[in-house]
Amino acid sequence: VNDKIIVAVSTYLSKYYSNESSVHSSKLYQYLMRRFIRFTYNHADLIVTISEMSANDLNTNFGVDRKKLRVSYNPYEVDNIKAAASEPLGEYEALFSQNVIITLGRMYYVKAHWHLIRAFSNVHKRNPNASLAILGSGELEPYLKQLTHDLGLEQCVHFIGFQSNPFKFLKHSKCLILSSLNEGFPNVIAESMACGTPIISTDCRSGPREMLAPDTDPRFETKQIEKAKYGMLIPVCDGTQYDETTPLTKEELLMAHSMCEMLDNHELRAQYATRAQERIADFDVEKIMALWEGYIKSVLS
Repeated sequence: VNDKIIVAVSTYLSKYYSNESSVHSSKLYQYLMRRFIRFTYNHADLIVTISEMSANDLNTNFGVDRKKLRVSYNPYEVDNIKAAASEPLGEYEALFSQNVIITLGRMYYVKAHWHLIRAFSNVHKRNPNASLAILGSGELEPYLKQLTHDLGLEQCVHFIGFQSNPFKFLKHSKCLILSSLNEGFPNVIAESMACGTPIISTDCRSGPREMLAPDTDPRFETKQIEKAKYGMLIPVCDGTQYDETTPLTKEELLMAHSMCEMLDNHELRAQYATRAQERIADFDVEKIMALWEGYIKSVLS
């Protein structure tokens, strides 16, 4: 059989098959999956990963042949995103005329929204006019709403739920913040870039650093606030689901400080908004499709 096989990997597999994950934590399961991935992927003609870190991970931790690994970021129809972002906000117009920080994503463990809500309690003390808008839903929503209540933030933390057009909310926010413990390639960062919205993200594996600081070593993890070329990178929080009585961790305090700086520094926001428009061009659908065409041709030849 002369069929050619290309495998597409859209996550950072070591985080997925690790004790840090709430899923697949069995030692036996991890061992078997690593052996399975090593065997099957090395029999493919090409493996295309979502990020450089994902490719490095497959080579280093799963024994996948480096010569077979390629990287292709997700493609985005930038013009369509911009068009959707121009739609009216309707009932949310008054809210988004204020100092709103936004986050998007399903409310489950790896998104670590509780760290963000706790950090925002510090932001609100320093900037009483600030609000946090959370778009999405999920299994942790009751816990997050209770935490918001216990912290006395019900008037400034807004649970907006799932929205079919999140882009109009992104466009009218002062900045996006991503509090994730890990990612594959966070679409919301690229979507925020297309909307011209400044970005703060945890420096998690994988994706944010490659998107916001492409000229740096993708293996580096910041321990402080890093003002990267295309957005701010902050340390990943520890993943412990704290209640309202526990003092903020160092990472949560740094998260709070990054939000305050983005709100207070108009010049910085304007700089990141401009650079975001430049960076998103690297992920335009035409450019990514051309890359894929090259990969496919290389396999067929």
